[in-house]
Amino acid sequence: MKNLAKSIIAAAMIVVSASSFTSAAVIGSPVEANPLKYVKATTMVDVYLDAVTKGQDVDLAKYLFEDGFTQTFHGKRTKATHQKKEIVKYIESNKGYNYNCTTSYSVLEDQDSYTVVKATLNFENFTRVDMLTMQKTEDGWKISKIDVTYP
Repeated sequence: MKNLAKSIIAAAMIVVSASSFTSAAVIGSPVEANPLKYVKATTMVDVYLDAVTKGQDVDLAKYLFEDGFTQTFHGKRTKATHQKKEIVKYIESNKGYNYNCTTSYSVLEDQDSYTVVKATLNFENFTRVDMLTMQKTEDGWKISKIDVTYP
């Protein structure tokens, strides 16, 4: 009888503790953890370049950018600016597409909470340069701004 009582108490404790872990899901929508929260700024650049040029890790695109993110294309005659939602949608739509280019980057400024990176995409007939400005946030490194040029 003692063992039965202990088993019932143990089962009750498991149910109570399990429900405390899932209370967020019961009350509202669950909070999705950021898999990139603890990575270095340069890892964020690698993920960005792989997503844009190789169509890889596109499901991580939503974690790359700050909410106020902007990407501006500076052309000879035009200038186009896009927001986070548009860029994430574009990257996700490129899943599996591989650009015929080589990529490289160099860190121009590296502080505890601020990093500037120059990423170069070399295509056969032209070059694209992405200047990434990154901020360290409570949710890890985030790209806050990208300026794109075609020198």
